[in-house]
Formats: sequence, C-alpha cells, structure tokens
Amino acid sequence: MAESRGTYLCYIIAFVALCQTCKLVWITTSTVGNTKEESRTFNAKLELSAEQKSRLKTIERECEKYDEELKLKSRKDAIPHMIVDDERRILFCDIPKVASSNWKRVFIDDLKIKVNGSSNIRDVHAKRLLPDLRYYTPEEQDYRLKNYFKFMFVRHPFERLLSAYRNKLENREIEWIPSTKHSVDYEGNYYHEKEVIMRVKTEGPNNKNTISFSKFVDTLTDPGYRMKHYNTHWKQYHKLCHPCFIRYDFIGKLETLPEDLAVIHNATGLYLEKWLHEKERTTSPTLLNKYYKTLHPDKIAHLLSMYDIDLAMYEYDKF
Repeated sequence: MAESRGTYLCYIIAFVALCQTCKLVWITTSTVGNTKEESRTFNAKLELSAEQKSRLKTIERECEKYDEELKLKSRKDAIPHMIVDDERRILFCDIPKVASSNWKRVFIDDLKIKVNGSSNIRDVHAKRLLPDLRYYTPEEQDYRLKNYFKFMFVRHPFERLLSAYRNKLENREIEWIPSTKHSVDYEGNYYHEKEVIMRVKTEGPNNKNTISFSKFVDTLTDPGYRMKHYNTHWKQYHKLCHPCFIRYDFIGKLETLPEDLAVIHNATGLYLEKWLHEKERTTSPTLLNKYYKTLHPDKIAHLLSMYDIDLAMYEYDKF
C-alpha cells in the first residue's frame, strides 16, 4: 500500500511539472488572452477604417515573420505596463514619449485618482499611481486581456528617440563617470543602461559638460550596448507592448491623433473632448533633419537596424 501511494504521488508531481512546462511553451508560442481564431474584443463597436485594418494586418504579418526572434522566456516578460480601467473595461499600453503624460491625465480623471485627498496631481508619472496590469494575478490578467478593449499609440521611432534626447539630455549638465561606465543616469535617477553613466550636475557652470545627440546615438549603437536594458524612453515598441503576444483592438498614431482619438472616444466612452481639439506636438521634418544630419551614415544604419521591426510593424518609412 505504501508503495502504491508513493507511485501515485510521483504521478501527481510529474503531472504538475508537465503543466508548468506546457504553460511556459504556451506563453512563447501564442498570443496572450486572445488566440488568432478569436475575434477582437470591441470590433462590434468599432468601424475600422481601411488604414486601421492595414495596421492590424501588418502587425500580424510581421509577428509571423519575426516569430523566432520575438519569443519570450516567461509569462512575466509577456505582460507589459498596461493601465487598467475596470469600469470601462480598457487596457492601455503606455509608451513614454508618445503622449504618455496626456494619456495618464485622461485615466487619472476618468478613474478619479486622488493623492492626499486632492485630484490636482502634479506628478502623473508617480509609481503605482494608476492600476497596472503587471501587478494583477495571472487569472486576473488573463480575464482582462481576453475581455477588455486593448489599445496603444505609437509615433515614428526616430521622432520619439529625438524627443527623448531633447527632453531628458539636451542642454543638461552632464557628469561622465568612467569608473561606472556600464550604466546611464540622468536627472539623478539610475537606469539599467550599458556603456556610460550620465548624471545631471549641480556644482555649477564651471563644470558643464553636455552630451550631444551624436554622442547619445554613439552610446545606443555601440556593439557592446545591451539592448534588453534600453531605457523605456527609447526602448522598441515591440519590447514594451508585445503586440505579437497581446492582440490589440486598436493601434493609434500621433500622426493621425485627432482621427484616432475620435475612434477611441466612440469605442470606450473615455472623455477626450479637451484633447480632441488639440493637435499633439510632433517633431517637424526641419528639426529632425537638423539633428540627424549630424550623424554619420553608419550610425543611421545602426539606428535603422535597432528599430527595423518597429518600422516594419507600424508601417513607418525608413529615415
């Protein structure tokens, strides 16, 4: 009898191990929440334009093309930073430098978020201010991924990269710290960047040392730079939002912001009236040319290689 119980226990352990293995295989070979055979959550409410259909179809095609390259190692890797709105049944993948601050203000207002009893929140990027899908249980994540309206917004990767540089590094006082050259730091905050630390100085004008756009790109395109540690302000879209594993219902672009916001408003009921009448500032061709013409053609080629999947996946022309 004891031997039989021992054998039975072994079967149970083996079955549990098999289930865990199957779960890992599933996360690396299928979409999260929805399978390709399942219809998108809110399509019944959306009148998709020909352009939007093209965006969604292109993503599906590129995901098949880069299937092996884009496989993830674990479930944790597959769940991005997504703002959760349970009342409206919305999941929004937040991407820095793609109107991120405006979107957070929209959800702060919609969810009636308050800090110390006040709705006048100055730091919309405060950690854990808004509900984040990453901190839900796997069961809660699966339910929302399958049943909620999922959307994201992008812009041309080169525009976003320049916007991040101008906002975070340009005209700031930088201190190069060669002894800890395996990370990058700005505004006193450490990020897991590789190659060099850049710290905003406070000593005064005599110690100024600014970083040029060319030097910034040199850092990003250095062969020793570990891409998996890119700061979120210039990390690739497909590594932030995992569109090959999460089947999005809508892909918006800053270049078509008014039209796309109108669709989001009609589909979800989010209050976007103030924003609908504003044009999100984008980087002008003149400004892009001013900065990118300082780069050697080899560096441009490196950047195109870095963002090649995003450029193809979101139908952007190469610079």
